[in-house]
Amino acid sequence: MTAIGLDFFIPVRFEKPKTFKQYVQEGVDGYFYLGGKSVFVISGEILHGSQAIRIKDQDQSRVKQVVLNAIKIISYMTVIIPLLMLIAKASFRLTFTHKFHIVSESEYESIVSQRICLIVGKVSFWEFFLSSYNGAINDDKWNSIQGLSFLIAEFQEIQGSLVVLLEEIESGHTEYQEKEEALKKLISELMDQTTNSLKALQEKIQNKIPRGLENVGNTCYMNSALQPLLAIRNLEQIIPDSVASEPKCNYEERKKILSSFKKFFQSWVNKETAKELGRKVGDLRRQIFEAGLSEGGFVDRDQERSFQDAGQFFELILHVLGKGFQLEMIRTPVRHDGTSIEGRQKTETTPQGVFYLQLPGESLQEIVNRYQSVFDQEFAPGDEWRVKDPISQSKILISRYKEMQKIIGPAPEILVVRVNNHVVKPEQDQTINFAPLFKEPLENCNYQLIGFSQNHHQVHWTSVVWKENNWHYCNDSQTQQVSAEDPCFKHAANYMIFQKHES
Repeated sequence: MTAIGLDFFIPVRFEKPKTFKQYVQEGVDGYFYLGGKSVFVISGEILHGSQAIRIKDQDQSRVKQVVLNAIKIISYMTVIIPLLMLIAKASFRLTFTHKFHIVSESEYESIVSQRICLIVGKVSFWEFFLSSYNGAINDDKWNSIQGLSFLIAEFQEIQGSLVVLLEEIESGHTEYQEKEEALKKLISELMDQTTNSLKALQEKIQNKIPRGLENVGNTCYMNSALQPLLAIRNLEQIIPDSVASEPKCNYEERKKILSSFKKFFQSWVNKETAKELGRKVGDLRRQIFEAGLSEGGFVDRDQERSFQDAGQFFELILHVLGKGFQLEMIRTPVRHDGTSIEGRQKTETTPQGVFYLQLPGESLQEIVNRYQSVFDQEFAPGDEWRVKDPISQSKILISRYKEMQKIIGPAPEILVVRVNNHVVKPEQDQTINFAPLFKEPLENCNYQLIGFSQNHHQVHWTSVVWKENNWHYCNDSQTQQVSAEDPCFKHAANYMIFQKHES
């Protein structure tokens, strides 16, 4: 068929997706359209050097056509409106500098078939990649934050491409719905698969990164302690169903605190937001203050303002969870000549949640190994053994007696150690043998570092946590993966949290 020009008053329609100019042009053309034929431009199709078009009857309902035509005829009487629309229509028609080719039904069917074949090829391409990446979701090779992030980006690209294909199918060719519906169904199924895969990947990566805890009224010290505890292996199994029956004097108070802690933990399991989790931490702190106890790491009401130390919270929560340890303290008086008075030695046993190990040393293992030898040494006449107070840095005289502290009983699952401004070096502090701290180490005393809490200028608390084979810096609601060379490792730790190493 030969190329033709385009009659001035025949309205032009365009396939989706349309540009803003095409929408405006259709509106102007429609103003002069009272019925009859319309021209549909087949975008991207050039036949015999001319733009391919189809001639179609109007597709409006009879009632809608009558109503619109009545409105148009009334507006024609204003003169100015039709004149402006006529000028606009002429302006648009000037852009049609090329000829048009009216396609036959067989030509149009061939165009549609080619387009559908092209879409089928694209769908098959993305279907293959989707199948490959779905297989990688549970592959250990990709089970890292970097690997999962890569897969998420790939699935998002597949999802975007499928959306484009779906829009391409829905843009026209209503006469061939049977062919298109099958494709749309397949693409929709692939999109559902992609969405489900993205959800699974995002959940996996969320489980590998500590969720932030919003600071609600100076709760940073609790957030700093909670983040390492939440990284404890199988924490859900460690949390008891109820508190211990003894001591009876604070049973009800411990029961209320455990209930509040469980509510926080359940919110964390449910992946609530940092703001919602922060509220639960605030509720837990309020419950602690309302308990008004002094035993087992609790504070009374007068001490509320001073309860701002992560160590106090460790003591308290491990006492409530029943996951502390028994500490034996042996005090031996020392004469002025430096000799010990063994006959006046006193032994005391107390429940404890934190082991205080404030000795100097390059590595934590070195400090632990020296623990026994430091206390075994005899004082020389006139000699005074002193250690520095971690807060004031002033020397503390302890030459009146020697005190040996040892853990008695089985090795606890969780061990929190108070260190003297120790700068953590992951390569040497990550696995520690704590046998020297036990009176009778009858079992494996190897522990793995889970994290550590840091105090900044007596004002703010943060923590560094080992989770899913990566270090993470936790500053209230902000958490991020870091390397062992990150500046956060240059800041000294105050408390280090360990879990018994798996046999």
